Amino acid sequence: MSNTKLVIVFAILAILAFALPLQARESRIVDGDGLLTEDTELAGSIWRLGLCPIIPDDEYGFEVANMAYSIWPGAFAESKAFSAICIDDLDPATLSPNDIVEIGEAYGVDALLCGRVIQAKFRTSAWTAFSNTVRTEVRVSIAFDLYETHTGTLIWERTLKKDRTVDASEAAVILRRFAGNVAEDMVHVLIDDGITGRDLSLNEPPEINCPLTTLEFSTSAIQFSVVALDDSGTFDVKLYCGEAEEPLQEMTCNSPSMLQIPIVLAWQDLRGDEVTVVATDSQGLESHLVLPVAILRPQITGQIANVLAGLVIINIGSNQGVESGMLFTVERDIEIIDPRSGECLGSYAADIGIIQALLVEPEFSVCHLFGGGPGDSVDDFHISDTVY
Repeated sequence: MSNTKLVIVFAILAILAFALPLQARESRIVDGDGLLTEDTELAGSIWRLGLCPIIPDDEYGFEVANMAYSIWPGAFAESKAFSAICIDDLDPATLSPNDIVEIGEAYGVDALLCGRVIQAKFRTSAWTAFSNTVRTEVRVSIAFDLYETHTGTLIWERTLKKDRTVDASEAAVILRRFAGNVAEDMVHVLIDDGITGRDLSLNEPPEINCPLTTLEFSTSAIQFSVVALDDSGTFDVKLYCGEAEEPLQEMTCNSPSMLQIPIVLAWQDLRGDEVTVVATDSQGLESHLVLPVAILRPQITGQIANVLAGLVIINIGSNQGVESGMLFTVERDIEIIDPRSGECLGSYAADIGIIQALLVEPEFSVCHLFGGGPGDSVDDFHISDTVY
């Protein structure tokens, strides 16, 4: 064989050796068997996502869904916050929690990302006589759901949209552009919401602690605090009284941290003999802390003896069981007078406000307006008003 033929043979073999791995890599990406980021060495510290095909809504939705789905791989690779694979043969509309867990095990992904086109519309909005053009409103809206694959639980959901009025001739191009924009925006929102970098296999429900084991109402209201701790991102804390369906208080913490929650609870708000604190994290994991109520009615009562300089003096002190920091409701009997006859039609007890004990002496206590400080207006309080 001549030298020229040998050179040709070796050139062909070199081309094949180079081209075949490229073809295999492309097919692995399309088939969902390969990571779409080069940072495979970070797979232990970043999430591995499975990307489901986006569900369309109508004829335009197919184009939007396909465009957005094709943009996802590059957007995730560029973010460097995730590794991801496309799983083309899934139907997100039929997935159950068990299916999601099995997909996680089969493909080695921590979470499964699904999307569905809510809206992909053209709407003629105006005809401009001056330029003799038709203006068209373009709308694209896609809903995204993220499921962790250890339990199949929904842990994050968002709906993102784009809309603009453009010349009718540009509408089709803008629709496709919006599909790509929404897909890219979703990746940034996912990161901004703190959904990256956690080991889902180690997820634990929030932790709730309270220094009190029983709630004792010596007066009409008590103040205490609970401490909630969770490392998964956003979590909510709600306070329920008895069998009430609606929470009496609720608070949201937007970063992985410890949240100390001050609670003011009046005995009138109770709907049973216990109070329940519920903490729910962004993955739907819940913790419950139940505090039994020992006394349902106030045991310490007195009257306002004086009001001066922004302070309220009450005629009960340590000898009656008052302690610094205690809360008292100020109540006044209001007589209802008939404006025509001048006769008293009756009376009712009106809550005027809440005061808090600052200085406690044996037979009296100095209080201020709760939530304020010394010097805040206490003009609504009168001598002889009842405190309890």
